[in-house]
Amino acid sequence: MASQIRLHGRIDDQPDEGPGGLVSEVGKLQSASEEFVIGYDRQAYFRGFGARNSIDINLDDGSKCYAEFSYTPQPGNQVIINDVKCM
Repeated sequence: MASQIRLHGRIDDQPDEGPGGLVSEVGKLQSASEEFVIGYDRQAYFRGFGARNSIDINLDDGSKCYAEFSYTPQPGNQVIINDVKCM
């Protein structure tokens, strides 16, 4: 089951155009090779979390931001991690 993160910080400075004018960013968990997409709602779903995680995010304007967060699995439940700060 994929877990969910909600991002805040530098990523919130990017446009929120939504469906039809969708603006999204691409991120990568540093410990994995698979990329994930961050939607206009600033949410991302992906797998492969460890206890401590670092992600790199490529923003639409060509810049990048970085975030760290902790993760504790909850077997049988989707874990939602809010307010991940992207700097």
